Amino acid sequence: MRTGLGISKLRCVRFLAGQARLAASGLAQGIDAPTAQLQAIFQLSSLIERNALVMTYSDCFWLMGVLILAMTPVVLLLRRPKNGGAGEALSAGH
Repeated sequence: MRTGLGISKLRCVRFLAGQARLAASGLAQGIDAPTAQLQAIFQLSSLIERNALVMTYSDCFWLMGVLILAMTPVVLLLRRPKNGGAGEALSAGH
C-alpha cells in the first residue's frame, strides 16, 4: 500500500529549496541572513495563502455548479399555484 508520504516529502523539499533561493536573493541584495530568511518565509507564506484561496474559490464554484444542475429537475416537478392562491392575495393589496 502506497501512502502520500513521498509526495509530502517532495513538497517539503521544494518548499525548503524555494525558501533557500529567496533567502539567497535577499542576501544578494545586501540584507542580513535572518531578515532574508524571514522575508523568504513571508513570501512563500503569502504564495501558499493565495493558492489556497484560489483552490477554495474553485471548489466553491464547482459545488455551486453541481447544486444548480442537481436542482434543475426539481424545478420541473413544481406545480403552478391554483387561482386564488398567494398571487391574488399579493395583487389585492394594490
